[in-house]
Amino acid sequence: AIPMGYIASDNRIVKRTRSFSCGETKTGSSGGRLQPLYSTLSSAEYLKFLLLKKALLVYITLAEINFDVERFGRSLKCVKRALNCFSMVESMGGEVETTTTGAMIAFALGVAGDCYLAYISRWGNLPLYQEQYNAIEAGEGG
Repeated sequence: AIPMGYIASDNRIVKRTRSFSCGETKTGSSGGRLQPLYSTLSSAEYLKFLLLKKALLVYITLAEINFDVERFGRSLKCVKRALNCFSMVESMGGEVETTTTGAMIAFALGVAGDCYLAYISRWGNLPLYQEQYNAIEAGEGG
């Protein structure tokens, strides 16, 4: 996780209270909707926000490249990381960023669907794809 340096008493910034798989986020006073918050970020936080957006694009590109060379496990891992970046971009940028990055996420989910179809059509190689998904490549911290 990337430390963001938030002030604990500042309730203007969306903070992750639990994993997004639980479906809960901390929101401001917008009635359950995420607010566009990137205008209230400090310069360091805004640079982290931009870095997360770039990482989102990189992981989607890597997912497509790995799919093209039939490394379906690795491709799914890149889609998962792209979705993790998207959740952080969404929590920092709010609805504005959700609508602008929606097409990229739709493409990433399409690649994930194609990977799962490839899993089914090449069922005998499933252990290989699971190994690709779980492997840590050079340059990754884990």
